[in-house]
Amino acid sequence: VLHRDLKPGNVMVGRFGEVYVMDWGLAKVLGQADHRDLRIRPEAPGLDSAVDSARKRDADSDDGASVVSMDGQKLGTPSYMSLEQARSEPLDRRADVYAIGAMLYELLTGRAPYTTPGVRRPAYRILQDLIEGPPKRLEAIEKGVPAELVAIAAKAMARDAEQRYPDTLALASDLRAFLGQRVVTAYRTGAL
Repeated sequence: VLHRDLKPGNVMVGRFGEVYVMDWGLAKVLGQADHRDLRIRPEAPGLDSAVDSARKRDADSDDGASVVSMDGQKLGTPSYMSLEQARSEPLDRRADVYAIGAMLYELLTGRAPYTTPGVRRPAYRILQDLIEGPPKRLEAIEKGVPAELVAIAAKAMARDAEQRYPDTLALASDLRAFLGQRVVTAYRTGAL
């Protein structure tokens, strides 16, 4: 199952560390036809998004945080959307991998990809920036982030889906390796 709208506002952590993924309104079962027209509307007035925090953005108005498809369905949240999702191309598990990478980017920098703290930008402007190129490099925003975490986030958010982790389990494996001070596959070191 693809979630297609993973973002901090849709992930909750329980009292005992259990993780809950919420809001499955855009979910799609792999291998089944999607009966929604997910092509993006050319213009959608009034879709401003607060970019100072994901929780505030979601709390202010879910309409402001999402992009709407041709048939009026929510398409997703641009800051956490993969390039292929932004282009309305077919999706696989790597679209959700990208979104988790974008959440890691936000955890490490304090801001969502394609946003600037304190600046409100329409969701469609963020979507346009996403289509035009990658977000600002993580290490350019936040100094001192371990190189392994930078590499994990970069691999998860690769613009070419083929360059990403094949699924969330592979991404989780690299994160566990980092936490356990083991070798991270996304991070290349020298022979020594």
